[in-house]
Amino acid sequence: MSSKLQLKTKQLIQLCHENLSNPQSVLNQLLSAIQQLTKRGLVYSARWCAELAFSLQSKAQETTKVTIDSYDEQGLDPRECTAFLLARKYFDCREYRRCAECLKNLENETCIFLRCYSLFLAGEKERLFDGSIQSIRRLQNRQLEHILSQICHFEKHQNGMLSGFLCYLCGIISRNLERREQAISFFVRAVVQFPFLFDAWRELSRLVSTQEEEETLDASLPRHWMIAIYYAMVWMERREYDDALHLLNALLSYFPKNTFLLNQIAFLHYDRRDFDTSARYYEEIRRNDPHCMDGMDIYSNILYVREQQVELSMLAHHCVSVEKYRPETCTVVGNYYSLRGDHEKAVTYFERALKLNPHFVSAFTLIGHEYIEMKNTAKAIEAYRKAVDIQPKDFRAWYGLGQAYELLRMPSYSLYYYRKAATLRPFDSRMWCAMGLCLEEFGKYQDALTCYERALKCDDREVVVFRRIAHLYDQIGDSEKAYTFYLKELERREEEEEEGLDSLETAEAFLFLARYSIAKGRLDDAENYCSRLVDFPGTERDQAKDLLKEIERRREQQLVSSNPSAIMDTAIS
Repeated sequence: MSSKLQLKTKQLIQLCHENLSNPQSVLNQLLSAIQQLTKRGLVYSARWCAELAFSLQSKAQETTKVTIDSYDEQGLDPRECTAFLLARKYFDCREYRRCAECLKNLENETCIFLRCYSLFLAGEKERLFDGSIQSIRRLQNRQLEHILSQICHFEKHQNGMLSGFLCYLCGIISRNLERREQAISFFVRAVVQFPFLFDAWRELSRLVSTQEEEETLDASLPRHWMIAIYYAMVWMERREYDDALHLLNALLSYFPKNTFLLNQIAFLHYDRRDFDTSARYYEEIRRNDPHCMDGMDIYSNILYVREQQVELSMLAHHCVSVEKYRPETCTVVGNYYSLRGDHEKAVTYFERALKLNPHFVSAFTLIGHEYIEMKNTAKAIEAYRKAVDIQPKDFRAWYGLGQAYELLRMPSYSLYYYRKAATLRPFDSRMWCAMGLCLEEFGKYQDALTCYERALKCDDREVVVFRRIAHLYDQIGDSEKAYTFYLKELERREEEEEEGLDSLETAEAFLFLARYSIAKGRLDDAENYCSRLVDFPGTERDQAKDLLKEIERRREQQLVSSNPSAIMDTAIS
């Protein structure tokens, strides 16, 4: 953790302490925000605030009397209020066109927002129905420019003042029109005016790509405790894990058992490949909220990696019983079939996830993995390309493309995609190892060594890194360094108590160490290494036996050279 980030983290935690120390006030703010968000149909932000309010550690929940406001709007007569109420019910029934039509003559801010938001959702609905999964990214919502013109017209009547909700909607439209800077500006205005608009904070965290941009925006953001959640998301995007974890734990102390915060912490540990800790958090989420589907697709990935087929089967059955038609459920079931080796059925379920949510990018990546298993590289490449089209920051898809082209024996393409993955994931040893292997293909041993050395600096460095470095040093004739790294490989395996220390993977190490020890005259060490190979099947055992004969011959030579008369006496007798 850098000193600058450490200071920022402390400041944010102090801000949380100052603003969250009065639970009664926080609860009232959240309840008011829930009503405002619900009124405008921003159901996900409203749900998010409601979960925070529910998890707030306070006796205020026992004493506060909650009253839900009616949909009466200031400046509307009774007839217009009933029109708004009807429009809101159309919205709840997803009849977005009818909702917009019902509000067309109402100029209240809430009515303007709900009408424009309904038109936006109607356009999204048409876009999804008009295109296939393959073309959905290329189609554009035809309502975007029309909505912007309506909001601009309203803004003129308001002397350039827009509510936070309308700014949020303008930000969404600007983002969809690929006007990134404009979108950032609108999202900042949205959170300044209405700090509880969680969706605006989340969009902002995804658009901010560099540390310099983050520091520039910092002065414009409100000094509200919600900024801590924003920075936690930003730092997770940037893989500043320690800082993000400090913030999330600080927030969790005020909102214990909050599903969102626990999910973020679980995903953070998953992203840093600490699967055991991540699994414990997901299990806690399931205990606290058994019907929660958020994050269960990630939890299923962990069970898949750990090859816990029984647990994955139980999770799949549970998710299907709770909510069958959720992309997360389809992903869990797909992972279960993948672990069983039924890759075609797994692809079917991942495709179902995409039909339910065409932007569910992890499903494309998982489809690519399945096609790799089925040796269908063309289909795998197609799936991975769709994933990076939707989410260019998805390192798994870039890494998958590298693997696919490696299978096609096209190392130059593999190197390009592995480099992309390593740029997004510089602390992951797998990315550097993959690049190193490609560079070895081109005979660029020194560059490959540089990649492997980068892999050694990663927290998750794998045993294979030591073996690759040792193998390369052996290739270029540096036996001393090769010996050192082969020893480190074996030591690392023993530290991790890996099964298969005598597996085929270690045969290369034992054979090299034995030959090196013979060359240096350390015959006892050489004999010890060879003895580890005598139970190996195939050529390794035969090579070990030949080396043992060589060791015996050298010992006889040493004995002759040290005491020739004794050997003569033995021979005569």
